Amino acid sequence: MSYVQKFDNCGKFKLISFPRSATHEYYQNYSQDIIDSEVKQYKVDEKSYTNLNHQPLRYFWFIKNGETFKTNLNKFDLTTVGNESKWITKPNLNYEFNQNQPIVKLNEKSEELIDLLKKQNKFLRE
Repeated sequence: MSYVQKFDNCGKFKLISFPRSATHEYYQNYSQDIIDSEVKQYKVDEKSYTNLNHQPLRYFWFIKNGETFKTNLNKFDLTTVGNESKWITKPNLNYEFNQNQPIVKLNEKSEELIDLLKKQNKFLRE
């Protein structure tokens, strides 16, 4: 069994349990790679980084063999010029690196699952 819980600026939703999914299978197959992966900050040159306020953050908690692992990512760091903001004029030098991180692939699968659950009206406020 897998679980997902959604949070937004207004609070949290009830925990949803569901049978195995593509998201769960991906995690099972690549759990250590996911835990070890990291997303690097949006880098514009060798010494400079940038960010935007109010970008969506993603938090992940994993429990495996009784151990809890936590990680997070800022979705802005997954973007580059042209796909985020007209105010950002330099490409993200970490874009390709970030796109290949297992945690980013898990995030994509998680977002697909969340969209499906949302369409099914499964998210109920606590």
